[in-house]
This record gives sequence, C-alpha cells and structure tokens, in this order.
Amino acid sequence: MNAKRFTLPKKEIIKKSKEITEIIKNSNSVAGDLIKIYFRLLSNRDIISRVAFAVSKKVKPVVLKNRAKRLLREVYRLNKHKLIDLLSLKNKSIDMVMIFIADKELIKKLKYIDVERDFLQLMEKILKVVNET
Repeated sequence: MNAKRFTLPKKEIIKKSKEITEIIKNSNSVAGDLIKIYFRLLSNRDIISRVAFAVSKKVKPVVLKNRAKRLLREVYRLNKHKLIDLLSLKNKSIDMVMIFIADKELIKKLKYIDVERDFLQLMEKILKVVNET
C-alpha cells in the first residue's frame, strides 16, 4: 500500500522574486473568484511541482495577509497529489504562482472550504492543459 504524504517541503517552494516574476510574465494563467494561478509546464526534473504563494500588499492588517497565505498553502498541500500523479505520468513538471485576489473584507469571512472549492476548480483547468500537452 502506497500511502500519500501530505507535506510541503521547502525545496518545493519558490522564494526568489526573479523566478516568480519570470513565471508570471512567461506562463499560462487561470483565475477563479478567490485565486489566480500562473503556471508553466516544463520537461521533467527532480522536483515535479514548485509553487509560490502571494497576497497583495494592500491587504492590511498583516494578520489577514498571513491568514490568506496560510489558507493557500494548506489547500495546495492537501490537494497537490492529484496534479503530481498526472505530471509524473506525463514526464512533466510545473512551476506555479498562486495569488490570492480576494479583498480584505472577504478574507475575514473566508472558510477553508471556500478556498478549496475555488482551488479545485482551477486545478481541473490546469489538468486539462496538462492532458492536452
């Protein structure tokens, strides 16, 4: 039995702003009500999926900004296995930048399930693009 590990190691997180900018400029994008994802498909490498998380600087106080980032990380961490399974079959890898586009008032009321629903809809769109390549 092959158990799934729902982890998000540091090597899977993109931290360099130069890399993030490059992904945003030279990639495909999908957008939902709460999240916008920029992604680029690459030929296979050691790390199948790398991701960066961002929230607008305009979101104040920082507590809300941190909450939004935490929700993004958690949704990705628990659902990334679907994407990774398909990418490994296709010998592809992906770099993604997930941007939280909801406003401050919405972030206050937001529940995990709302973010997950939006993310899963976007994931389906990304999986279609992966299947087409």
